[in-house]
Amino acid sequence: MQEAEYEKGRKLSRKRGNNEGSIYQLPDGRWRAAMTIGKDANGKPKRKIFTAHTRHAVEDQLTLGLRDLQLGVLVVTDKQTIEQFLAQWLEQVVKARVRPKTLDLFRFGQAPHHAGNRHRPTW
Repeated sequence: MQEAEYEKGRKLSRKRGNNEGSIYQLPDGRWRAAMTIGKDANGKPKRKIFTAHTRHAVEDQLTLGLRDLQLGVLVVTDKQTIEQFLAQWLEQVVKARVRPKTLDLFRFGQAPHHAGNRHRPTW
């Protein structure tokens, strides 16, 4: 049995709380961290995965990912077109920070040159 750490007479837990992500070691020795970033259309949780050679490195990546999620910066899991990115950015980030007329101007400015673009690069 491992030695327990105590603080003011209580045993400290090694379990992470809700929405703090997970860190675990892979069979090949690398470390992996995972965080939930939302749910898909079917209600299934979407997760962002970070992998590194050391626990410290993956913990730093997880911390940055959780911070970005809390600040409203988009955490992208799949490749997406610029059009998809802008639409999601307008709805999730800009909508809460600008007036409705400004949001309408942004949407109007986005639509003509991105919607009809045949060469849609992905990130």
